[in-house]
Amino acid sequence: MDPVTIVGLVASAVELAKLACSLLSNCFGCYKNIVDSRARAEALRSEVLQLVAIIEGVQAMVEGIDLSSVRVPLIRSEFKRTFELLNEAKDYTKDTNGYHAMKWSLKKAETDRLIEKIRTQKSSLGLLLAGHSQYKRLAILV
Repeated sequence: MDPVTIVGLVASAVELAKLACSLLSNCFGCYKNIVDSRARAEALRSEVLQLVAIIEGVQAMVEGIDLSSVRVPLIRSEFKRTFELLNEAKDYTKDTNGYHAMKWSLKKAETDRLIEKIRTQKSSLGLLLAGHSQYKRLAILV
């Protein structure tokens, strides 16, 4: 064989090796995204259910609140943040058509980030409820 053919074959072999490595990397990335997917989906579901329970408590609180209260802007702000968070979660978990639908949608890092945001919002709403409860107790004592 002439040297040009040998160089061409070597270059082709290098390209094939790079392609194979890239494929392995993609497969590992897919594996990392789905290895604990059921557990992450369940954790996300659990966090959302807990958030819904807290929202129901806040709803009951709002029904009996004095609208001139200084807490109304805070409640509106928390509701807005919760609304935005739930829309983000809905968009993240919805079925889509095309290329995105062929990929695994619940990626570990994104799901973990969303779960953490939901936990933070649950804490904020929980503090709001706890503060309201304390306020009511003090009002009864006074």
